[in-house]
Amino acid sequence: AGYIAFKGNDQGYPINKTVSFVTGSWIVPNVDCSSTPNGYAAIWVGIDGAYSHTIEQIGTVSKCSNGNAQYYAWWEIYPNPSKPIISFPVSPGDEIVSEVEFIGNKKFNLTITNLNTGKTFSKIKKVPDAQRNSAEWIVEDPLGLINPGNLPNFNSVTFKNAQARIKGTMGKINNPSWRSNEIDLVNQQILKADTSPLASSGDSFNVTWMHS
Repeated sequence: AGYIAFKGNDQGYPINKTVSFVTGSWIVPNVDCSSTPNGYAAIWVGIDGAYSHTIEQIGTVSKCSNGNAQYYAWWEIYPNPSKPIISFPVSPGDEIVSEVEFIGNKKFNLTITNLNTGKTFSKIKKVPDAQRNSAEWIVEDPLGLINPGNLPNFNSVTFKNAQARIKGTMGKINNPSWRSNEIDLVNQQILKADTSPLASSGDSFNVTWMHS
């Protein structure tokens, strides 16, 4: 659930090698594990995903494990497994700023900052086959396709300062130079998380939990 932005061709399909930067901020949500003792909500910004087989992403997780809430930061170069960031503590209520930047030579710099603790983590990774055709701001249940019904109640997440650089133009999600799509999280025809329309600022929206 969230938004994607991309430069489209005449047929409306994304153009490869156009996205070079994405950023956004959010408050780490508290999760209620009473009805969903196991499962997690991953919140991230990234490049690629909707229209490609790779994703360069970084964000936070609000997780339920045997009824206990857990919170941590992570990064991932999909389809490789995600990597928790051990040295980067995360708590509910912390304000997070994440960004992914293509820095040339097939390399990406993934950065996350906790404004409450002042800590920053960065990782540079080479991704030879990255398409760079979409910028994304997402809340998801990563295991939903395998084991539906495990999205814990995160109440609501508000993305702010959601911006991207696409084909050399820096702008907000609603920049008229490109296209943007709103995405809801639906599994087996059940609405799991609902994405709001963009705020008038063009760079903010809410994702609200609807169903486990």
